[in-house]
Amino acid sequence: MNFFRSVFAEFRSIAWPSRREVVSFSLFALSITSVFALLFAFTDYVIFLMVRFFY
Repeated sequence: MNFFRSVFAEFRSIAWPSRREVVSFSLFALSITSVFALLFAFTDYVIFLMVRFFY
């Protein structure tokens, strides 16, 4: 029981991010992920065209 009290006390001392920070960081992560997905898709397509051309 003492363990759970310690855990809840620790949770109260955490500086949680605001809703605005969570939304902005989430949008940033989503945009970076989208950019890399497009980059990898373009690279994959170029490699596909090269293989199709030479084969």
